[in-house]
Amino acid sequence: MMVDAGTTIRMFCFYTYGGVGVYGHAVTVDLKESGTIVHAGVSAVDEGDGWYHIDHTAHSRCYPQATFKTVETAVDQKHIPALGFTMLELEEAYDNLTSTGFLIVGRGRGSVQWDDYVTDGINRIPHVVVKAYYVDNGTVIWDEIKAMDITDHEGDYRFYLDPGNYVVSVEKAGRQVTTKDITVV
Repeated sequence: MMVDAGTTIRMFCFYTYGGVGVYGHAVTVDLKESGTIVHAGVSAVDEGDGWYHIDHTAHSRCYPQATFKTVETAVDQKHIPALGFTMLELEEAYDNLTSTGFLIVGRGRGSVQWDDYVTDGINRIPHVVVKAYYVDNGTVIWDEIKAMDITDHEGDYRFYLDPGNYVVSVEKAGRQVTTKDITVV
């Protein structure tokens, strides 16, 4: 995305290990503007659950690029290209998420597999983190994640769960935006 000089852009990446988001790693970022490195080795902000970000204010009219890097061995990929959004785009997306809520439409359940779909209902931005927490005698066990996935470009995710009651939590950029009770039989 082309940005003007002085525009602040937030760039995100998501680190996984074994397909699950990981956090607490030392992550640095190399920033480029239209192919020229303008900053190397800048520390990224750890948002938790595998999300990291960096804010960058463009020096000139350019196409900003970033590569997030770590030397950690407990990651699926050490170098990740960044996704960037202007701060205004992020604020508008958050406004839509909080004002409209997410649509969660159950598409099937089985003794082992739970398939579902999630999107924000206005922008159709499907890439969110979805987690399942076990419900024991009506009490949600929030400190124990039973399953976690990131939706694909269609908004689909898949859990493999034991039979029981669960709360599915939907998060965007580290914010829980809605939950849904499910029963797997």
